[in-house]
Amino acid sequence: MSLAKTQTPKSFWAWLGHGIRWRYKKLQTKLKKFFRLKVIVRWVWIFNSRRPIQRDKVIFFETASAGVSNSFTELFNMLVRNYELDIHCHFQLIGKVKKWEEFARQLDFVKDAATAKYIIANDSSDLFGQMKKRRGQHFLNTWHGCGAFKRFGLGTAGKIFGDSEKVIRKYPLHPDYDILTTSSPEVEWAYVQSIGAEKHPESVRGIGVSRSDVFYQEDFIKQAYVNFYSKVPQAKGKKVILYAPTFRGRVRAGTTPNMLNLSMFYENFHEDYVLVYKYHPYSRDLPNIEPAYRDFAFDLTNMEIDTLLCVADICISDYSSLIFEYSLFERPLISFVYDLDNYFDWRGFYYSFEEYAPGPICYTNNEMVDYILHVDERFDKEKVHAFREKFMSACDGHATERIIEQFFGEDILPYKRPQPLTGDYHDIPSSAERYSRYESDIAYYLKLKDKARRAYECASRQPVDKKKIALMVDEHNVPILFASVKKALKKKGFTTVDDIDIDIDNIGAYVSDLATSGVILCAGEPYVLRMIDLRDETLVYQVCPEVLPVYPMWNNTKAARARFFITESREFPIHTRYDGIMSTAKDLDDKYRKNYELKPGGSMIHCGNLQTDLLFGKRDKALEGISALIPTLEQKKIILILWENRPGMEGVLTDALTRMHERFAREYVCLIDCNDNGMAPFALPQYFQGYAVNLVTELPRRREEQEQMMEGGDLDENEQQDKKEQEPAKKLRAISRIEELVAADIVVTDYCTEGLTAAAIGKPLILWTPDYESYYNTHETYFNPSEILRDIRVESTTELMEALEHIDSYDIAVEKKFADDYLQKCDGKSAKYLVEYLEEVTA
Repeated sequence: MSLAKTQTPKSFWAWLGHGIRWRYKKLQTKLKKFFRLKVIVRWVWIFNSRRPIQRDKVIFFETASAGVSNSFTELFNMLVRNYELDIHCHFQLIGKVKKWEEFARQLDFVKDAATAKYIIANDSSDLFGQMKKRRGQHFLNTWHGCGAFKRFGLGTAGKIFGDSEKVIRKYPLHPDYDILTTSSPEVEWAYVQSIGAEKHPESVRGIGVSRSDVFYQEDFIKQAYVNFYSKVPQAKGKKVILYAPTFRGRVRAGTTPNMLNLSMFYENFHEDYVLVYKYHPYSRDLPNIEPAYRDFAFDLTNMEIDTLLCVADICISDYSSLIFEYSLFERPLISFVYDLDNYFDWRGFYYSFEEYAPGPICYTNNEMVDYILHVDERFDKEKVHAFREKFMSACDGHATERIIEQFFGEDILPYKRPQPLTGDYHDIPSSAERYSRYESDIAYYLKLKDKARRAYECASRQPVDKKKIALMVDEHNVPILFASVKKALKKKGFTTVDDIDIDIDNIGAYVSDLATSGVILCAGEPYVLRMIDLRDETLVYQVCPEVLPVYPMWNNTKAARARFFITESREFPIHTRYDGIMSTAKDLDDKYRKNYELKPGGSMIHCGNLQTDLLFGKRDKALEGISALIPTLEQKKIILILWENRPGMEGVLTDALTRMHERFAREYVCLIDCNDNGMAPFALPQYFQGYAVNLVTELPRRREEQEQMMEGGDLDENEQQDKKEQEPAKKLRAISRIEELVAADIVVTDYCTEGLTAAAIGKPLILWTPDYESYYNTHETYFNPSEILRDIRVESTTELMEALEHIDSYDIAVEKKFADDYLQKCDGKSAKYLVEYLEEVTA
């Protein structure tokens, strides 16, 4: 009795404390939301709205995607091809970056949008409710889904998924749109209700969804098969079952449905089908495919859904709007809705699910298997056709044309290009940095430009010194490139002007030095040379840091041809014409000249490449730097993977590393160096620790650990004193790609040109190109080294493993011929040859 009396108050106070904490946390969340939206976002919008609207500015806003998503692709490309507009892309990356970074990106967007004439979204956002449309501004939403199925916005009020109607109206998710597009007039009512557009129902228009146009393009469908087979060669000669469910739960913490019985599907279909998983972008903790099923089942979550819809012979989904797009193909569609009642309570539907589903509704795996086994006789094509006519009637392959005509009207005619461009441009924008950083960089360079011009004109009154040579690198290269040539120049009596990080304090003195230099050696196209007009007496030479001219660069890139970065192309045009351009082979001269402009009477200089000189450096020094990062390196060899990071390939790389780890962990360590290409760095799974290291992410992590150790951390006073008396530890240094190549025993690369330089020093080189066809179909190149080196090229992970297994019998002859043909004079003496040439022209 007494025990019960003593426990009751404790339980009560614990319950009371829990309740108070819950209410406090809820209040705190409400206050944060109010302060973020009603105070900060609204103030940023109002403050920046004082500036005039820029009539040619178009803003695309992505909430989750790290690139231009398929909801924007067709519209984006059509605008760039036909009009010269100032297009800005903002990527919020919801759920993919830290909260503070998300918020910073939101403010970037709001600030920039305040002066834009056209603002285009493809989803809802609580930012929009705080952006009161200015006179002369226009808002468009090319909604990311077709049809109207599961409820959203105000349609979820009162449901578990949604907020109350009061909260939704207090923090509106939609602005006063000019147009929100839908796939058919049939569903306009649902969108009017969901976005609260009762006052302007005409803004919701069933004129078609832009993203659906690609399904009428033969080239797109053909390329879809190429891309798919490059990822899943096992699918050739088989049919494809696509499983593409939507997420469960809330947007920021979406869970993944995992009720499809892979074992049962394998048992019944592995001889005739492959099974492809495509999970929703908001899904977390994706299930792994067991090794026994990896020749049958494939997780292609990173591949675009539009590609997978084109190749799927049967689609299994649930409550996803992709069923509307898939109906355009009029193929079998299964609705696997094991949790239908719960989902209805959670979110609800606009139409009766049982009545409108275009295919069989299955609640169990047995029902799905039975249907697929008898699909030929049970598939009701007429039902799918009726579904398509009702919900997709405006999606006829011309939706984007109608959207541009109705949204932009005649206002953009003054910006029409004299001659339309060809090609796709949606891969130009990058989410790697916020737009404001680019904008602030341009603003800063404009300040430097004025000071640089004045200083250069003043210093140009002095005579040039023929023996004074300036060494310049662009913003993407490092001065170490000139290490060998600098030594050679000093031996011959030349003085050098070293490259520096320019700022407002040193720009004047630096360009004054340039003005009196007789020769300028450039690696790339530095911004400084875009700011000034060089005097005629100065000789300018390009050393071509890219080594091999495989890809279009500078004025020949898609971005430059389209004048996509319009302020940069106007204020900092690349206009340097060169007296000489270094080349590694006569057969490549015309390709180098596409990237760099040669003066009339200028020369191609066949003296190798300065970058390759560094490959002949000391291996011990390179190993010393790498071993500081990889303690397990001792007594092991190194496999170096130089990789172009690209969507959809993370799983391929992870699978290869898993198999390499199982086979080679005792003999090798694996260094991975990925070009980010605007993407997040490749995330190396924890279980590879000790075997594989991603140098892009490992160095910052280890430096942080080292700094924490140097600060003392949790050490007591005596231990901290001992640490101070010890000799300070060496700071971990960055490892260059050249050092990686020097240290490596085997080089594996894909389309990365630096990897090809391994041929110059006779390192075993394997070209691993798992997406060979799709890569070269979607990337502009001048020539194809992978085809030239096809005898050492592998495509599948199995072929890669076989090549590594037999590395001892590797035939170096293929590499040697490549080096003889395309890396001439890349023998460690390119700097010597170049300086000899400069001696002649400056004599």
